[in-house]
Amino acid sequence: MAAWPHDLCEKLQRVVKLNAFMGANEEFNSLKTAVLKSTPSELAAQARHAGLVWEFLIGFAGKKAFYRSHVVLVVKALMAAAGGWPEAYSGNAALRLQAAALHEELQAVLGSDGLPEQPASASVAGAGLSAAIGGIRSPGAAGSAAKNGKPVVWPEWSTLEAIVRMDRFMSANDEFANLRAAVLAADPVQLASQVAHAGMLWMFLIGFAERKSFYRSHVAEVANALRLDAGWSSGLEAIWPDVEKRVKALPGNLPAAFGCEGCENKEEEEEKAPSPDAKGKPSSDKSEASVQKVEDLAREVSVTGNTEVARPNEKSLDERLSAMLGGDHEDSQEPAKVVAEQGLPQSLLQDPITSSQSGSWEEAAPAVTGGAAAPVPLSGLPDVLKTANPFLQRAKEQEATQPLISHYLRIHALELLIGAKQRGETTPEADALLFSTFSEAEAKKASLDLTDGPSQMEAFALRSFDSAVANDVSGLPVNKLPVQLYVASLFVDALAQFHTGILPPHLLKISQYAKGRALHIRECLQRGVEPSPPAPPEPLPAPPRMQSPARPDTAPTAAPVPAPAPAASTAFPVGPIAPVAPAAAPAVADPPAVPSTAAVPQAVAAPSLIPPAVIPVLRPEFAGLTRSKKLAEARKKSDLAVSALESDDTVHARAHILAALSLIEGLT
Repeated sequence: MAAWPHDLCEKLQRVVKLNAFMGANEEFNSLKTAVLKSTPSELAAQARHAGLVWEFLIGFAGKKAFYRSHVVLVVKALMAAAGGWPEAYSGNAALRLQAAALHEELQAVLGSDGLPEQPASASVAGAGLSAAIGGIRSPGAAGSAAKNGKPVVWPEWSTLEAIVRMDRFMSANDEFANLRAAVLAADPVQLASQVAHAGMLWMFLIGFAERKSFYRSHVAEVANALRLDAGWSSGLEAIWPDVEKRVKALPGNLPAAFGCEGCENKEEEEEKAPSPDAKGKPSSDKSEASVQKVEDLAREVSVTGNTEVARPNEKSLDERLSAMLGGDHEDSQEPAKVVAEQGLPQSLLQDPITSSQSGSWEEAAPAVTGGAAAPVPLSGLPDVLKTANPFLQRAKEQEATQPLISHYLRIHALELLIGAKQRGETTPEADALLFSTFSEAEAKKASLDLTDGPSQMEAFALRSFDSAVANDVSGLPVNKLPVQLYVASLFVDALAQFHTGILPPHLLKISQYAKGRALHIRECLQRGVEPSPPAPPEPLPAPPRMQSPARPDTAPTAAPVPAPAPAASTAFPVGPIAPVAPAAAPAVADPPAVPSTAAVPQAVAAPSLIPPAVIPVLRPEFAGLTRSKKLAEARKKSDLAVSALESDDTVHARAHILAALSLIEGLT
């Protein structure tokens, strides 16, 4: 394990000094990786920074409730570490006082059941310490104990002001959660002490309510609490002429909560789902927050824009996953519990590959495996379930051997379900599947290292595609090819999550080729005719200095490459991809050749075109590999090189290219 990042402590110190915890996701992720991957001796060597790290963690946990489960992991590791880590926390009364306002789960791992014990004679001094710590924790915050006996931590007013000024309410969940907690915990004196921020805060609440309908009941709760104070009520009256129309347009009981009596938008209230507090329904504050987390992810994808095709933005993806999966496990506990108790309809668990749908393909397909169960029609399921289920089934198949691949397949299915919900195409069954998948993804993410996840997922998908194409070229029995090609197309489709939801052109062509070829072979099986010879996609152009035409006297060859394990049955789905209409003539048209990254071995580039400085030599670690394994590894290195070039990472691109050249050296 390498040492901690040399600038990590400098970054943490800057965050603590500026009290900028709301934007410290990257710093926390770096700290988490360093702590969890350090050996005991390495962790002990960093104990000199323990005070700073604890101050950062307590401050970050107070601002980022959705990261609670991740903070707990880091705290547990530090509490078990040697070198003075636990003592640095327990000996700091100010930190313990600040931690008393955190969630009970964090207090449990910190060993903090409340405020530090103080002698009775020190009660006055203790009150002064409480006030001082309140001021350190948040400028302008009242340090006295709140209604629940814990200090009130007010939000960063400058942060709320920036959100209002820049209209960034869509990403203001954490700020609103902190504000709500402070308002509901504060006593009348504490509320009155913050009245100077009334005008700005009312603007924040109105703007947040306009964009966050799922937080409707929580916004109303905060507004009603603030209006009980005369100063806050006067602050709302002062801006009323500017916000009256906006308040009246708010849904449900929100206008009344802001003081507009008789302005309830009853029509819109009837169209909306019942209130979480409706009679006969369990309280869904937790499920409401879960829905908001996953729907915020969908909105983030939709507003990112797709005006240009970009390389996978790993930082952006990490933030999206953190928003959806790194959140409060308690938030999704209620819907997951309902699903666990009631179960999902068995039809939702059917796999389109092992379960046929209505159509002539399955009727004409020859039986390949004896004793297979009768197909279960899926024509009655909503389209969103037909689309998401193949990815969930592939995730289940890969779970044991490729947990990281399984994770990204599950995330892609989640995004499909979320997108359908945003478009109003959801159903109760789809919502149940969304919540159960969300809970499963959240539970399994903690054990994964996603540092290089996008690159690994992309390399896996391309290897799967290359393997299917190579098997097609080499003459593998055709009854196995449709499934291999189709599954490869699913792996490629899942890469859309790294590209703002839309596949780049070169990946889209790969997916289309795999589906088109699978359809062609399946149609041939139906008609009892031989498929046309494959027209393998051509590889992407190599860099000019290394490109060389194939020798005219050398025919391309290909060896079968093991593919990811296919489904148990070769029955091919027709739901996710539309079947080709039967042609008038019995002949079956060839699918169009599509440029891609196919794995068809080409003749080795002429050495004369390679500069002498980079003439490859077979590396010792590759010496024992067979020809087919060398080709497979060379394709993997080439894929990684292309990925690096698209990210403008020329150093790693050159290393991967040289490794690929070393692998194919001497194979002519």
